[in-house]
Amino acid sequence: MASAYDKILNPIFKKYGLPDWLRPFLIGYIKSDPINAARRALSFIDVKRKKGEVTPQYVRLPNGITFKMENVVHLLSLFLYGTMEFARISEGWAQSSDHSNPEYLQHFTSVAEIQMKHARAIKNLLDGLGHKPAEPTKEMREVFSYLETLQEWSDRIVAGDMLLRYSYGVSFGMPFYKAFYPVLPEYMRTFGKAFKEGFPEIKRGEELAAGIIASTEDQAHMLNLSEEFLARIVASINSEMKIAKASKITNEAELLKTIAVVYPLHSLEEAGIRLDMKAELSKILKMASR
Repeated sequence: MASAYDKILNPIFKKYGLPDWLRPFLIGYIKSDPINAARRALSFIDVKRKKGEVTPQYVRLPNGITFKMENVVHLLSLFLYGTMEFARISEGWAQSSDHSNPEYLQHFTSVAEIQMKHARAIKNLLDGLGHKPAEPTKEMREVFSYLETLQEWSDRIVAGDMLLRYSYGVSFGMPFYKAFYPVLPEYMRTFGKAFKEGFPEIKRGEELAAGIIASTEDQAHMLNLSEEFLARIVASINSEMKIAKASKITNEAELLKTIAVVYPLHSLEEAGIRLDMKAELSKILKMASR
């Protein structure tokens, strides 16, 4: 028999295609503030005939959540910076003089092309809102500075195609797309088209990463790489929590931050890395506060 929590969550899991292992984290979110959390969760489902509102001062989602325009521009600018940096780094890796792994060279050539398509879609949205990209934060720069220092092909694949994808792309990019689609459909369709076209190569990257992890003889190294990279990603998320506070979605942002760590860790675990999920989550969150 379905619990009261399941009755709330089942339509959300169905609508957004969420993996079932996320359920305990969402139940924890609802338990933290039962009335408001349940109402907020359901508000993302019941958006029929509601379009929201865009003005020069703010963007209001169909469920009433309002973001200052300056904060929307800031978030889009971070997405744009991250996408363009990953494209630049991938292109650099693709031009490496190390031809021992031609499959990886071709993969990163494709990744660079895909990321630039995504960047153009984000830039198109910023242009449509009448704004130029803002400067990236120090914390965001540090994420991609660390990524660029990786020298081993295996580390690059795991960090770029698994850790980065599931922490930023899946945990924040996709919720942003889903939430803002009703209010900015003409621009979100462009982004959706770019993502759909690149999806086969994105899945190929995930498969390459999973294969590397499954065959590694140094699980400790892979886990350390993940901790160091994810801690920097969490630090970049922490630096943006003021936006969540301004829009009164701090609990939701904290939930997404947790998912941004757990999602890539779960992918590592599925690929064969032995880890203690609760301990790793706690460790990475503490590392991010250093």
